[in-house]
Amino acid sequence: MEGIKLYRSKGLFQKGEAPLSIDELVQSWALSLATLEKGEESDFSPFYLYLTLDEASIHHQIVEGGRERTYPVLPCLISQPGRLSYSSLDQTFRVSAFGPETIPWGFKWSFPQIYLDPITRDILKGAQSPNGVLLEKLRRWIRDETFPVAFLADEKKIQTPFRLGKHLENLKHPILNSRGIHVIA
Repeated sequence: MEGIKLYRSKGLFQKGEAPLSIDELVQSWALSLATLEKGEESDFSPFYLYLTLDEASIHHQIVEGGRERTYPVLPCLISQPGRLSYSSLDQTFRVSAFGPETIPWGFKWSFPQIYLDPITRDILKGAQSPNGVLLEKLRRWIRDETFPVAFLADEKKIQTPFRLGKHLENLKHPILNSRGIHVIA
């Protein structure tokens, strides 16, 4: 997408290191997939991101030691690595799970429904912000480029709200498989 800017959102950075290029993101994603296909946990820190069309949406705060942290002052898309868990007790998958038994799975996206305009102090709808168009483009992309996923777990097909990219329908996910869970594409 033309004009989109990516900023790391997790941690402190040396001045100027918060922006991430699309090429860096693609390289990190390819490395993460390759690591995952080996059955190893990957470093998902490059995927904690703010996505914006307007650089003014992101504030860079200088902190002790000359490092900086970023945070949005206007609505922007927020990306985080997703994790899920499966419970054999109730045969349920849970999203946004935490803990040692969780399984890496894609991204979680968020975008504020409302926000406080930093200048006028008015409460506005997030979709009216300069980055509202990003939310609509992401929704369209998800509908066009992904499909709902079912899993085979405990010898039962279980429908889930999770989605998988069409080009990943043959995804090898040894961490899932090692737990007796398989993707049904």
